[in-house]
Amino acid sequence: MTHKLSKERWIVFTMSDTVALFEDAAVSSLMDRINELYPGLNITMAEYKNNPDLKGKARQDLCDGIEKNFSDRLNGRKLDVDLIYDKRDERVKNLFETKTIRAEMTEGIIDVLGFLKERSFNLVEISNNSLDNRIHSAIRSCTNDRGEELLGMFDMGFDCSTEKTPNTAKRLVEEAKARNVAIDDIVVVCRPSNFDNFKREGFNNIVVYVGSSPDMKQEAKDRLKERGAIILHSMQELPDFTLAPSALTETRGNLISRFRDTLTTIQLKR
Repeated sequence: MTHKLSKERWIVFTMSDTVALFEDAAVSSLMDRINELYPGLNITMAEYKNNPDLKGKARQDLCDGIEKNFSDRLNGRKLDVDLIYDKRDERVKNLFETKTIRAEMTEGIIDVLGFLKERSFNLVEISNNSLDNRIHSAIRSCTNDRGEELLGMFDMGFDCSTEKTPNTAKRLVEEAKARNVAIDDIVVVCRPSNFDNFKREGFNNIVVYVGSSPDMKQEAKDRLKERGAIILHSMQELPDFTLAPSALTETRGNLISRFRDTLTTIQLKR
């Protein structure tokens, strides 16, 4: 007789600029290091954010973008990616732990995750940065001092920082096999710059949180929607897309209304 695997529903969060906003703080510290190593370069955060060759890029791709766009300031110098990123995670961890830089927790996220856990969703954290050194340190630095509470809500975590080409789908399938369960449904919650990677890996329910990208143009959001992304402006709408991703238009209003009623009850009990 074939053993029937128990089914689980997973929601995967890329953490950075979804459950908490801290990427700007981390990137700012990286720009400071690059400017320190290459006097006269003086790249500002505004220049970083407004240049598609830089924004959202990392390591060699970032260095290539800087060399392409700021060759006049480099005066023939080449960027050394290993030097720039030397002990990067440790340095960023120290900045967050000393609260030299701090993260901002996404509004309502703890109540949202609690609501989903009550409905038997497994919450999964995944990152291409070190979870222990960077992600967890950043979340613990949150200005509302509820970072430890937030981290305690996740059931699983995958650190892909040591993988040259991270493959989230593969990691999730391996974990499901190890736990002897079948994944009944997976919803991915990510920031806009992560969408292409998840789409390429074959994920169907990809929620792109744009609340951390207030300057994102409507045309860019429309392009993501055309390619199958579910655009999320507020995390308080997340239960709508996770409880019924295949019937969004029919259930959206009812689910959001029910979720907000529950939120009000939670807040009144406090």
